[in-house]
Amino acid sequence: MKAIFSTLVCPARFPLRRRLPPLILLIALIGAGCGLDVVELNVKEEVMVGGTSMVFPEMGNFGATLEKSLTDKDVDPSDVDSMKLLSCTIEMIGQGGLTNDLSFLQKLDFYVAATGMNRTLLASQPSFPKGTRQADLTVTEDLELKPYIEAGDMKISPDAPFVFVPPDLVSMEIVFRIRVDVNVI
Repeated sequence: MKAIFSTLVCPARFPLRRRLPPLILLIALIGAGCGLDVVELNVKEEVMVGGTSMVFPEMGNFGATLEKSLTDKDVDPSDVDSMKLLSCTIEMIGQGGLTNDLSFLQKLDFYVAATGMNRTLLASQPSFPKGTRQADLTVTEDLELKPYIEAGDMKISPDAPFVFVPPDLVSMEIVFRIRVDVNVI
């Protein structure tokens, strides 16, 4: 450490090109001790519609699933500084034979809500043309999700009117890709 210090403070003894690597090392060491770490995780939900199911189901367990995903990445939810949705994808993963695509959905909007928090648009898709089996929804930019997880009882609720109710059971997977900034002191 003494060599690094003398290299940094004694410019006469060491030219700039010899001082720069220790300076970069020192900054890296300081930065590694505190600051932010970024974790990206996927929260997956499977839903089934059609047959006797006349509505797109709620995702009431989303907050618990998100907290488990954080824990699986060794992240304590209380250490989260920021949490934002990067992407949202819906994909038809199973069909009963009569329904071949997502065109039975008129549109799809996902809203996030929690105890004491306003319901806010999280991601949306205005239509599903015939033949669409997978779609990347448009995400609400810079929506901070940390207050929703802190409030507790975080839910994702859909607004998904049907053009027609699928006559068979259709299973879909929804993947929410989330960026989490974690304070690592």
